[in-house]
Amino acid sequence: MSQFLLLTDHCVIKTLKPDINHRHTQKNYWKFNADLLNVDEYVRAVKALLVEVINDAEIDTFCRRWEYFKYKVRSLSIKFSKTRSNQQREHEIKSFQEINEYYRKAALSDEDGANILGLQTRLDDLLSKRARGAYVRSRAKWIEQGEKDTSYFFGLERRRQEKNKINTLKVNNCKCSDPKVISEEMYQFFSKLYSPKEHLLPLLREIVYQALFYPEISLLST
Repeated sequence: MSQFLLLTDHCVIKTLKPDINHRHTQKNYWKFNADLLNVDEYVRAVKALLVEVINDAEIDTFCRRWEYFKYKVRSLSIKFSKTRSNQQREHEIKSFQEINEYYRKAALSDEDGANILGLQTRLDDLLSKRARGAYVRSRAKWIEQGEKDTSYFFGLERRRQEKNKINTLKVNNCKCSDPKVISEEMYQFFSKLYSPKEHLLPLLREIVYQALFYPEISLLST
């Protein structure tokens, strides 16, 4: 059976199907919320967790015990923070609803006014906590990821440099655009400007200083 070879001027192209399940994820660092240290319930949970890890006989070294304790504290903190955040959100919604119920009344009594003031104070406290948390998270993100320059700021900086650049200078009553001549002229100008002026310096050799002798020095010392 004869075999024929296909003659062609084309090259073989190999295509690879990308794995859509594999995604490149950026490494993020867990940030501990220091406000949790002011919550007694959280502090008690961490202390109980510490006792549990210390009494765990399956952990043989102190290093592994410490790493395991940090892992458990991280899991506890994330779970506790989520639960606390949900509770605060529910308190906010409940406070809004109660305030709306009071304002729907045709007439408000003094007691209603005091209750509204208390609800508004509690709501302001909850909202300020949320704003402070957003500020801390944004600052941590800026420290971790930095600020990325955009093409707009690059163009703005380039235009500023072009605007401040000296392209033409008057040298000996003539306009000059040669960068070397301009650079040399500027160097000579500022060198003369900031050099010490000889005619302003005192002539020390013409000044006669009076000296103090021992009797005068003894009188000054007494």
